[in-house]
Amino acid sequence: MKSAFEYISKTSKNIFLKKTSEHSSQIKKIYRQDGITLEKEIEYNKYSGNIEKITKYNYFDDKKISSIEEYKDGKKFKETNFHFFMVVTDYDITSGKKVRSTNYDLKDKSKIISKYDYDAKTEKIIRISVYRPDGKTIAFIKELSPTTGNVSRCINYKKNSDAISSVSKYNIVGETCIRTTYYYQTPIYALTPDTIEKQILTDDINNKVLNNQISKNSARLIDKLYKNKDKSTIKIS
Repeated sequence: MKSAFEYISKTSKNIFLKKTSEHSSQIKKIYRQDGITLEKEIEYNKYSGNIEKITKYNYFDDKKISSIEEYKDGKKFKETNFHFFMVVTDYDITSGKKVRSTNYDLKDKSKIISKYDYDAKTEKIIRISVYRPDGKTIAFIKELSPTTGNVSRCINYKKNSDAISSVSKYNIVGETCIRTTYYYQTPIYALTPDTIEKQILTDDINNKVLNNQISKNSARLIDKLYKNKDKSTIKIS
């Protein structure tokens, strides 16, 4: 009579177990209804019984992996999906909620396509980082409100550089842009998304002179409009 470690399943309900002394684990293989096509492999710690890894296989080709889930002390901390690109999702090991998802080029896994950061409480996306074709430098970052899900700020970076080129702030209710600040001076190289507010405040102070001049020009224009209200055309200097 065959032991449980030698038994090969012919249905999806039965299992095949294998001892791996290196990691002190057991591997359970689950097959699809045909009893031939492999659906997934579940790796357990043979002492604690906790799941360590789940490997799922492509429905049409069981030689191709569709996803890998990794566990620590029975709790999932990472999941990697292989579809149009490779998606690696990190989880908070305490709450079990998503922390970050990183999308990689499936043909060149060293290249990052984009990153998604999640709110620790709601698990909603709060930041999207989109990378350039080189897979290393960031093109722009969009920050989203954890309550509405609307864009609150967009940070654009200069090409082939970590330098910030502009920051746009949005009305999170209507998701309309209310202000864009452009950066051309050398201090931009020291800025990060976390310290950008400090530079924006500095720019606001520096722009007061310009704003005052704009206000004066507006007042002059209004006066001229009233003085020339009976004329068909108004010359603005």
